[in-house]
Amino acid sequence: MDTRNYDEPDNFGLGDCNCSEDNNCGCTYPNNIEDEGFCPCTPEDHCGCLDGEPCSCFIGSRGSEDNYADCANVHFDAISCNTIFCSQIKTEPTRSHNEDEEYNPGILVRSPAPDFFAPAVLPDDKIDEEFHLSEYLDGSYGLIFFYPMDFTFVCPSEIIAHDHRYEEFTKRNVKIVGISVDSVYAHLTWRKMPIKEGGIGSVRFPLVSDMTKAIAHDYGVLTEDGVALRASFLIDKDGFVRHQVVNDLAIGRNVDETLRIIDALQFTEKHGNVCPAGWHSGEEGMQATPEGAKDYLQKNAQKL
Repeated sequence: MDTRNYDEPDNFGLGDCNCSEDNNCGCTYPNNIEDEGFCPCTPEDHCGCLDGEPCSCFIGSRGSEDNYADCANVHFDAISCNTIFCSQIKTEPTRSHNEDEEYNPGILVRSPAPDFFAPAVLPDDKIDEEFHLSEYLDGSYGLIFFYPMDFTFVCPSEIIAHDHRYEEFTKRNVKIVGISVDSVYAHLTWRKMPIKEGGIGSVRFPLVSDMTKAIAHDYGVLTEDGVALRASFLIDKDGFVRHQVVNDLAIGRNVDETLRIIDALQFTEKHGNVCPAGWHSGEEGMQATPEGAKDYLQKNAQKL
């Protein structure tokens, strides 16, 4: 039963959640992060939704005691929830442990990419409750990119940049997967919002819901605020991570640089030569020998 006093200003529950594993207070256990503005409603909740349906539990979408079908404002509340919550996330590194203790999220390069099952919204807007990474890649290259939250600021620019280069990834046999801690319902709502209104449109790759934070944790990119850093992982055809880049929340990624790295990886796999600094597709590589390095530098040192 919702017992909050609606005569008082609503702070959306941010900072006040103290979830345990056994209760259902609209947060994600154990991080106590507001659950993207969506919650499973029951007839006792009076939050304006059909029984058992995902719905925003903010004031804007609450119905009356006899009305559980009014979810018209779920779109608005999903934006409000993420925008308000994002404004509370620190863009500077924070520590809750000893300042002398080194924070090391781990390096996955040369290691098998952590596999996972998780809910995902597919390019056709269908929801796959058990999206399986290795099954989806199926021997292709993969690019997993984590972003903090839906309905935020830098995130849509990165997602749209990946989608604008979708054909370039496809030519290189690379399948893209986006991941955040949002629900599949938030992903779906954001996809259906026009770009000119702050949405991302019908992007052509899956968006995975990491509400348990387990995937971000396994990839070493989960922050103390309960969201993922801006991290990208390039996976080869054998399922090994060959490149990773991790940015703090305020710094967007360069998707053209990601394509350059893919070209370099595929060049070395095909020709055996290594790729020197700033190498681009169509340029000569370097033989991994003292003589090869000497020959390359004699011809190219001034251009580096």
